[in-house]
Amino acid sequence: ELDLSFCTLLTDASMCGVINALSSLRALLLPGCRSLTDKTLKVLSRRAERLEILDVSHCSFSSAGLAAFLPRAPSLEVLSAAYNSSVFDAALATVAPRDPP
Repeated sequence: ELDLSFCTLLTDASMCGVINALSSLRALLLPGCRSLTDKTLKVLSRRAERLEILDVSHCSFSSAGLAAFLPRAPSLEVLSAAYNSSVFDAALATVAPRDPP
């Protein structure tokens, strides 16, 4: 587990370096890390096979970034994207059932 909650000055470059060094990451908590962009999600998607928990609440990731990331995280059980005004239905549709009940 890696908890970098509210590290507001954390950059994509440093976060991508950390992600590349942690091949068996299961939980990543980034709430409040508003300086991170979709570049971080792109790098994370290459290491997402074992990721079970992702918290990107209060972040600035786009709906397109999440939509590209989510299918690459088959073990993801918990996603928190609260208070993220850039996340729309399209991002969640990538993991939602095709025929809702």
